[in-house]
Amino acid sequence: MKRKFKSSILVLFTVCCLAVPLQAVQHSPPWADNYDFNYVEPIVEPNLVMDSRPSANNAAYYQDLMDYDGHANTDYSAAQAYSALPDDAIFSFHGHGDNYRLLFVNQTAKSWFYTSDYGNSVPGCYFLSDFNNGELNDILLILFVSCHSAKTNLTYGNWLTMSRSKGVDNAIGFTGDIANNKAKYWNNRFWEHCNQNYTISQAAYWAKVETALHTFPTWYYGGVDTYVIDGNGQTKLKPARYGS
Repeated sequence: MKRKFKSSILVLFTVCCLAVPLQAVQHSPPWADNYDFNYVEPIVEPNLVMDSRPSANNAAYYQDLMDYDGHANTDYSAAQAYSALPDDAIFSFHGHGDNYRLLFVNQTAKSWFYTSDYGNSVPGCYFLSDFNNGELNDILLILFVSCHSAKTNLTYGNWLTMSRSKGVDNAIGFTGDIANNKAKYWNNRFWEHCNQNYTISQAAYWAKVETALHTFPTWYYGGVDTYVIDGNGQTKLKPARYGS
């Protein structure tokens, strides 16, 4: 009887150990994953045709200068982004989205990344809410360059607050519609200013001003003035590091 009791404890201990989630890996130099897309027919509907390149390449270029390992991920799937996210120090997305979805395409299919499954998980879709609270502690900055990414959806929540609840130090999104040419310019200037050791608040502000001055039509923000920072706006991305 005593032996059977000990065996039961051993089995229970083993099962509990197996249930513990895998720990994120801190790479050296820290990973920075950036996603952009060439949305083309017939993968997307005609009204969604758009090219957000070379946003990922521009971001990765400046991240490398800051001593991160910048990755330019063009036309990746939601599954690839989801699996890499816990190992990232920086994550940026420039593409179609709204206040609860991000649209990924890989030239053969489209896939969705959602803020929350709201209790109705859909096969083939990926959900930020599936990460445990604190599981994304290593992310210093997450940036959503997509329409309405800082607005709250009454059912599915908010990209920024959901990111922060999972452990992300700083999250940036936009409440308004964003013109693609304005978003490309803002994205490039934001990362350049971060490399110049601006705070993320300063980088976002001056990128906004310069976008209005230097892209057509001038004196028009095209939605990039609707950015929202959830976290510490005084954060600098240098020196390269993981979040806390």
